[in-house]
Parts: sequence; structure tokens; C-alpha cells
Amino acid sequence: IRETFGKIITEPEIRAFEAIAKYYFKQTRQRYLPEYWVPIQWAVRLVQKAGLHGNMPDPRMIGYMFKEIGIFRDRLQHLEIYSSLMMPLVYTQVSFKNTGLFHFLSILTGLICFFLKLFSFFIIL
Repeated sequence: IRETFGKIITEPEIRAFEAIAKYYFKQTRQRYLPEYWVPIQWAVRLVQKAGLHGNMPDPRMIGYMFKEIGIFRDRLQHLEIYSSLMMPLVYTQVSFKNTGLFHFLSILTGLICFFLKLFSFFIIL
């Protein structure tokens, strides 16, 4: 524990990520972005090791930890799905232009009505 205390990722894990990134770049010529689920697998393995070595006082805690990790994974998956949906710029541009056009036409019709009333007043005189 003293060797890995305070470290988020160990040296062998860093080397494993680098090997995956190097292989991916060699195959695709694109930069490798680690999947969101890799740290979750790491957390599941840590809980399994803690359960096997008896570091958890109650065996039901293992199931609870798996459940919590699963909930976290589901939320991350929803976040990834929703962040990958892109709203086309055309929609936002059209809605902005339509709103501007509506305000412009409202002002224009208000001015036309005002001038019609003004002219009708002068015609009556």
C-alpha cells in the first residue's frame, strides 16, 4: 500500500496505456483517446482484490460497491451519448434570424399603424 499510496495510476498501468496508444496510432494514424470505461474496469478489479484479500469487513459491501460503480458507469454513458449529439448550426442560425425578423416586422407594423393613424388624422382635418 505504501508504494501506491497517493498515486492514481501505477507505472505498469501507464506503460499499458502507452502501448495501446502506440498500437492504435500505428494502425489508424490518429491520436488515441482512452475509453471512459477503462478506469471503471480498474475500480471493479480493485474492489474484487479488496474482497478476495478480506479488506472489506462485510461481503455485502462488495455488491454495494459494484452497484455504485454500475450507476456511475451508466451516468457516464449517458453523458457520452448526449455530448456526442450535435445540434446543427443551421437550426440555431435559422431560429436566431427568425426571432430577429419577427422583432423587425413587429416594429415595422407598429410604425405603419402609427403613420396610418397620423395620416388619417391629417386627411380628416
